[in-house]
Amino acid sequence: MLGTSVDCGRRASVSMSISSRQNEERQLQRLAAQRQLYASAKRLLGWQMLLSGPLAAATALLGMLWPETKPYVGLWGFTLLLLDGLWLTPRQRRLRELAALIQEHFDVDVLQLKWNAFKVGSEPPPELVHEQAERYRRRADPLSPLADWYPRIVDTLPLPLARLVCQRANLAWDGGQRRSYAAAVAGVLLAIVLIVLWAALALRLTMSDVLLVVVLPMSASLKIGYQQWTEHRQAADKLDRLRERAERAWREALRQPEAPSVDEDARALQNEIYDARRGNPLVFDFVFKRLRAKHEAQMQFAAEALVAEAQRALVSGGAAPDVRSSAA
Repeated sequence: MLGTSVDCGRRASVSMSISSRQNEERQLQRLAAQRQLYASAKRLLGWQMLLSGPLAAATALLGMLWPETKPYVGLWGFTLLLLDGLWLTPRQRRLRELAALIQEHFDVDVLQLKWNAFKVGSEPPPELVHEQAERYRRRADPLSPLADWYPRIVDTLPLPLARLVCQRANLAWDGGQRRSYAAAVAGVLLAIVLIVLWAALALRLTMSDVLLVVVLPMSASLKIGYQQWTEHRQAADKLDRLRERAERAWREALRQPEAPSVDEDARALQNEIYDARRGNPLVFDFVFKRLRAKHEAQMQFAAEALVAEAQRALVSGGAAPDVRSSAA
């Protein structure tokens, strides 16, 4: 009896639509957990920028105006570099990787893909998911709903095509916006450094004083500014390449929707989406909130266009695959 019950449960799970699967409690828990992890990483990034930008500039000016504080200003700059290299940056990276792992678990279940242990490693511990989901729900933003992560319209397509539409939705963030964001962040930090340098020149500091009270305290600002500039531009370039890969997979799927290569392409594309999530630099929530409505509208429009294109191709090309994303 138990074996029959489990088999029936598995068949029911497979027959569920993407829309139904993504709104199961365990999937919403995973989305809440990954959001909490990203939020924790962004808080660290905020502290990192505060310490390396305005506060570093303030200590540099302090050293210029009160020469007796110069040794302490230099020590602060050295301490900040150590803090950045040994904890702030590595901790952000770890939180980002855990969030990407949990989101991969969500995608694999919802889109009915195989877990790629060779690429991703072990599944995230359920204790971690539960802990982070609970932390998120205690501070949940009502303007950031977790339900209906992917457009519901995909349920009208066979599963292999619906899956590709959802994967394409993961690439909605525009590369040009990342490049603009990188330029803005790097520009602000560079402006702070230039203001401090201008003050140093105005006060006619010696070269040794410049090194002690300007270069050392502001070196973390230069590091973070360069890091933000390069990482966001690299992420934008990778996003553009991912879109091209998704477009090729989509064209092949429309041409031969029943071919085994469609599922293989989807798994390969998911590998690259996971890599991008692990490596993408963080963007502050206020930027996402400002652009959310625009992104959601673009994603919905793109999904509707892809679904319409697929339906035309299926009608003109003959029978659709037997396995569908929606329940029978």
